[in-house]
Amino acid sequence: MDSRERSVLAAEYALDLLDGTDRREAMHLLAGDLDFQREFRLWQLHFTQIAELCVEEVRPSGSVLDHVCDELFGTPPSRRSRIRDVISSIFAPEYRRLTWMTLAVKAAALLLLALLLL
Repeated sequence: MDSRERSVLAAEYALDLLDGTDRREAMHLLAGDLDFQREFRLWQLHFTQIAELCVEEVRPSGSVLDHVCDELFGTPPSRRSRIRDVISSIFAPEYRRLTWMTLAVKAAALLLLALLLL
């Protein structure tokens, strides 16, 4: 395995994307290979920094959400409030960090996929 493949393996392990044989191989390397441990820590740090990006919250008015629901779902007013509650809860302050972390992990996974395809 060349250094690029080892780096990709470390990154995928840091994102918890591995299973089966690949996961066991990464765990084995992590247990005894200092270079792999270093690479794994670098990827962890990199992904943590992505996840911790500060993004200022912008809250649209309630009418914006009503218009979006009308356009997307053509929902009657009785269902519209339930949809608004679900969407609002996703972007609630207590879930904001989780939402951005999820987006960062997905972006990192796409970046890894692009690197693998090059």
